[in-house]
Amino acid sequence: MPVESTPVPTRCSHPTVAITVGDVAGVGPELALRCISLPEVVERCTPILYGPATAIRKIAQTLNLDIQAKIRDVGTIDLGALRPGLVSAETGRASFQAVEKAIEDAIAKQVDAIVTGPIQKEAWHAAGMTFPGHTELLADRTGVDEYCMMLTSEEISCVLATIHVPLADVAGLLTTELVVRAIRQGSAALSKRLGRPARVTVCGLNPHAGENGLFSHGEEQAVIVPAIETARAEGLEVIGPLPPDTAFTPRIRHQSDVYV
Repeated sequence: MPVESTPVPTRCSHPTVAITVGDVAGVGPELALRCISLPEVVERCTPILYGPATAIRKIAQTLNLDIQAKIRDVGTIDLGALRPGLVSAETGRASFQAVEKAIEDAIAKQVDAIVTGPIQKEAWHAAGMTFPGHTELLADRTGVDEYCMMLTSEEISCVLATIHVPLADVAGLLTTELVVRAIRQGSAALSKRLGRPARVTVCGLNPHAGENGLFSHGEEQAVIVPAIETARAEGLEVIGPLPPDTAFTPRIRHQSDVYV
């Protein structure tokens, strides 16, 4: 069972951010430790590291880094068996438990946000965890039915219609409902961020957006176009499907707030 080395601190004016360090055999703990030492981080929030405290402290000592944040001790690690880069059920289980605990604390309003370090999905599988990644676990624990993964930065934002499936399976799994959901979620997220209706650009699945069936099995006409029409009927600003090889040119990026 996870053991807490420190209680969650009393809330302050800064938002409290749970940082799950990810798999302790990977780069996550070092990234988290370096992150919490940055002035631009500690000036804006109160970070808390989530993961096996003994491993985090050992990694900090090895890197000659000071721990500048509280540690929420979650997961058990045999330091003698810990090897950088080695996939194991033990590190996978610990990283899974850290994310679970962070989600619990967020739901309980003990933290304001969660930042997740990189996990090793193979290690989760080795530990018997059936979730393919953070996205699905977050959706399950928060009781959300409609969700998407969005990759975002100040320069570009992209919402994925399918996630964590083999590329060969994508065409068969793609449905109009999935594309509509991605359009809605992307539009809602960017509209909230920008304070105005977001402009959504939808990519085709195939080269040249299928060329009316010449380079496709009709996915654009049968699946993607109906999704765009549905979204437009709901009042959303959507263009596409555009050929994926030209959708990201400077001109199109200038008129797009989020891609699907």
